[in-house]
Amino acid sequence: MFLIRKTDIPFAREDANRFLPLVIGLMVCLTGLFLAAALSIGDSVRAAGSINIQTVQVYIPYRASGANDARDKMLGALLVSPVVESAAHVRKSDLAKLIAPWTGGAIKLDDLPLPTVIEVTLKDRLAREEALATLKTVVETVDAKAEIEHYQQWVDQLMQFTGMLRMVAIILAVLLTAALMIIVVLAARTSLKLNFKTVALLHNVGAQDDYIMHQFVHNGLWMVLRGAILGTGVAILLSIILATLSGELASPLLPTLHLLPEHVVMFVLLPAFTALVAYVAVRLTIQSMLEHMH
Repeated sequence: MFLIRKTDIPFAREDANRFLPLVIGLMVCLTGLFLAAALSIGDSVRAAGSINIQTVQVYIPYRASGANDARDKMLGALLVSPVVESAAHVRKSDLAKLIAPWTGGAIKLDDLPLPTVIEVTLKDRLAREEALATLKTVVETVDAKAEIEHYQQWVDQLMQFTGMLRMVAIILAVLLTAALMIIVVLAARTSLKLNFKTVALLHNVGAQDDYIMHQFVHNGLWMVLRGAILGTGVAILLSIILATLSGELASPLLPTLHLLPEHVVMFVLLPAFTALVAYVAVRLTIQSMLEHMH
């Protein structure tokens, strides 16, 4: 293989050739996991962005008396609103099912000062913000203390939060790549200084800078590629494990991780991109140092 061909410079004696691939593998593994997380989060953001929840709830404050009249008045106003498709009163039996996880079913609803809940479905093809503004005006006209609750705000907040997480993952991946480049540059500089006498001898026997530089480039490229392939393999394995565990847990509080075609492309390109970064870094570093040796 051309990457491991015999060289005139004794790179095998350097400790970096034994330990640095492990460090590079760890950094590439973390980079792959961050990028995989960014892709999964991006898929979740796209899915959440396509959701347009048309159902809202209107809460009429608890009244010791006259609750039915207030409910009927609110229902009448909602049903004639141009933005409302349907409106229905949520029965106490349904409320009991909703609050049972918190009360354990031992408390009767009659003992609680619960508000009157009306579920409203907005008409399709309406601008959501305008429809909510119109609905709020109708509700406040009937009862100034009534409140509107809509789940879209939770979806919007989730999109903002996941978008921030995705940006953080991408930034961490970029920082790891930059750190990897710095390590490769330092390793190349150290290697040239350790082999200074050999390089000087090659110069004395007529070796050109390009000939010497290519030996350093091939050594650095092979060293980085070994670590990148190892790190990518570990990242793939961990991603599969995490995706499997998230699918088995199926918790509403935790996002489900999916392995997408984009993940396959990313994992295939990650070692190649890492090798390209190493090639450019080592080439520029060694070329600059060799020019200063003359």
